[in-house]
Amino acid sequence: MKCEVFITEFMAMDDYRSMGLRMKLHMRFCRKCRSEAREIKGAIDRLQQGAPFRMKSSVAGPVMESIMRREAFAEGRITGTKWFSIGSVIFLSMFLINFSDSFIWLKAVFGADLAVPVSIVLGSILSLYAMIVTAINYESMRSAINNYLKKL
Repeated sequence: MKCEVFITEFMAMDDYRSMGLRMKLHMRFCRKCRSEAREIKGAIDRLQQGAPFRMKSSVAGPVMESIMRREAFAEGRITGTKWFSIGSVIFLSMFLINFSDSFIWLKAVFGADLAVPVSIVLGSILSLYAMIVTAINYESMRSAINNYLKKL
């Protein structure tokens, strides 16, 4: 590790006790970086002692907990209209595939028995889609059903 990289990484650290192995080894064998790190740590300690305001506890824990509790990608959620339109496209494709030229040709080549496996595959796709919609929107669906039942 080069001395410039060590000092840059050392300055970026919040907690000097959690220093990586490479940094510890470099500090152990490089006298210049060891003394500079000691001076930096001492200066930071002096600044913290002379601060007019001292926090009683670290705010890092509560801040990180609130960040972890936030819903990820809340802005990019798929609306109910988009879910419905995608499901409608899948359902219509199941209905309209019987009239496509390719399917008519396949039925002519393989016989009428092809309709059952194709219907099973398309039904499985629709079921899988319904499972995904339900799993992703479970909380909002549950609250909507509870609100509806309360109105009854």
